[in-house]
Amino acid sequence: DAGVGGRIISITGTGPDGLTVSLIFEETGPGTYPLDGSVIASATLREASVGTWAASDGEIVMTVYTGAIGIGTFSFTAERTSGSGATTRTVAAGSFDVRF
Repeated sequence: DAGVGGRIISITGTGPDGLTVSLIFEETGPGTYPLDGSVIASATLREASVGTWAASDGEIVMTVYTGAIGIGTFSFTAERTSGSGATTRTVAAGSFDVRF
């Protein structure tokens, strides 16, 4: 599921393992969006009935953005914000290919 509201892009997807990843960032064209608080960008990981984790480090890389299509990758380390799961989780080699 993807949506564009103004210049804020929101992408959410659930994998076959039931983990849901949500990415939100202010679009400024193709490029790297660090998840360190230096730009408007965030990522969360949610595992139903277990917990939620928020990115504390990592990046979203938008390789293609046409206004109608967004293609890129993401990876991040996340800290638990709720639930009883592991304190830290790592998301590696994630990708998206969405139509807005």
